[in-house]
Amino acid sequence: MKTFSTSLAEIFSLNEFYGENNPKNLADLSDYIGEGLVTIRAVDIPDVEFDLRHFSQFSGGGAHQEYCARAAKWLESIGKTWSARDLDYAGGVADVMATDRGIAVECGYTQSGKVIDALANGMQVLVFPYASDGVGFLFKAKRKKELQRRTIKKDWSVVIDRRLFPRVPYTRRLGK
Repeated sequence: MKTFSTSLAEIFSLNEFYGENNPKNLADLSDYIGEGLVTIRAVDIPDVEFDLRHFSQFSGGGAHQEYCARAAKWLESIGKTWSARDLDYAGGVADVMATDRGIAVECGYTQSGKVIDALANGMQVLVFPYASDGVGFLFKAKRKKELQRRTIKKDWSVVIDRRLFPRVPYTRRLGK
């Protein structure tokens, strides 16, 4: 296995134009790893032969398509089938995803908040950054319930449209 000494800031390309834009999410993810709520493991991502027909099923430009193809090959190597289109998941939209929806893959640039949201919803996420030299980083929630408790976001701005959900007055029946 290749070794890749890096920090979360490097994995998520902090301060690069398309990279991480929220250092607080990065700090939270670091805390979750330090506290044992989340694990991170480096995995070797196999090379692939260039094949335009194969690459064209993935989003983005040439380098991004190559990284997606390599990630798909990694999923195959662990016995998973994969999909590369319309891949909504708890973290947003994945570049590649296992068809059992257990592992989402983010290639190139991504945001740590997407990873945190996916982990809190029970998914694993493989981040395969451009600067990794063939190493991806597999994030997995170790203590999912605690992670969910820590990451829940209360949104009090939601207002119920009373035209769609009218109030039903409480009525009491008297007698039979």
